[in-house]
Amino acid sequence: MSYRLLLVFLLAASLLLNVPRISKSRPLQIARLGTQAIFYPINSLPSAVLNTVKSLVRMRRAEEDNQELRLKLSAALAENRALALFEAENEKLNRALGFGRAFGYQLIPARVIGRSGDTWLEQITINKGSSHGVRSGQTVVCREGLVGRVRDVSRFTSRVELVTSPGLTISAVLPRTQTFGMVNGGYGSVLKLRYVQEAASVEAGEAVVVGAGSQTIAPHIPLGRVKRAERSVEMLFQDIEVAPLADLSKLDVVFICRQ
Repeated sequence: MSYRLLLVFLLAASLLLNVPRISKSRPLQIARLGTQAIFYPINSLPSAVLNTVKSLVRMRRAEEDNQELRLKLSAALAENRALALFEAENEKLNRALGFGRAFGYQLIPARVIGRSGDTWLEQITINKGSSHGVRSGQTVVCREGLVGRVRDVSRFTSRVELVTSPGLTISAVLPRTQTFGMVNGGYGSVLKLRYVQEAASVEAGEAVVVGAGSQTIAPHIPLGRVKRAERSVEMLFQDIEVAPLADLSKLDVVFICRQ
């Protein structure tokens, strides 16, 4: 019974809502307005729900678009950083290769893959060995100047004795005056230039290169600059400190000289 009454009520309400507005019957207008007041929230509910769903969908799409843009931006920044590093590395290699060609050497590039805290300024391990053409005794350089010489060679790696090692003695010359001496390591990050006569002219900052008669290191390679020179009438030779041109504490890429 109640179901039939509900159907009758809904039918009547539908008729009232669809009565033309031109009707002048006041009771009919009042009934029509009352029916609209009752059914308006119900009629507008689907539209409100639909608009809310649409807004949520748009917000979700905007969030996904923003996330995608952030990912693209991060990728672009990473690519730019990688490109900058590649260009810097390429420039470093080109300068070092040009350095080698200037002295008539072919250079074998190698990376430093190991060093010990106990021998930090005495030796390094590189990732090139006999299978790459590396031989014991070959000179090792970086783009700034002399690094040392190859000491021990295995098939795929080698150990390099640094110029600051106490076991390495190098014939050296001061090009400004053609003054000769012998360079020794074993004094931390500096070298000692020995056997330079007390009367010889030596100035702080002047260049020191490997001597032409060197038996241990390829000649004419830039070695360092005079850091300090002291004379004494009581000494036969001057006390001269030389700062290596290469920053041996931060070696990354080095080159083995092969004639």
